[in-house]
Amino acid sequence: MRLRSGQDRSGVAISSGGPALELLYLRSVWGLDVPLDWPATSPEPRRGSAARPAVEEAATAERWMELFNAWDCDLGSTGDAGWWGVRYGTAGFDHDARREWLLAVKSSWNRDSPDVIRARGDVLSRWQAGRGSGTPELWVLPLAGVFGQQRTTRIVLSFGSFREPDVLEAALGGLESPS
Repeated sequence: MRLRSGQDRSGVAISSGGPALELLYLRSVWGLDVPLDWPATSPEPRRGSAARPAVEEAATAERWMELFNAWDCDLGSTGDAGWWGVRYGTAGFDHDARREWLLAVKSSWNRDSPDVIRARGDVLSRWQAGRGSGTPELWVLPLAGVFGQQRTTRIVLSFGSFREPDVLEAALGGLESPS
């Protein structure tokens, strides 16, 4: 489920969704211990009947990291092979709980006022102008708190970092330009 993709009024490409959402959902409901310094998912999905597949936890975490690294390198252009469900099946998913979570994510994403959206566009325009050519794509994901991280040629932000213009400006200002 791709929640939003495209460009805001400043011309900055902004994406949210795809395989990354599926991976965040699975990391949360399966309680995977993966070497990733990202905050918890927010909103937190209901576990429901979701259960890690009958594979050793280390193997599941390794598969998760393999898909995450493929997503991280391509950020969105992994096609169907980037989805856990396509690659390994949906055993261990609670489809109803996942659907509820995706609706909650979409609802939290779409609740900004026109004034906030306009102010955020102004922040993004200034940020883009300061970076010059080669402005990276922004990926906004349902992660807790204020979070921003430069990944490959893209930037990942939490909803909390993206939502309020002053917080967005501080988060973007703290990231280094890619070399």
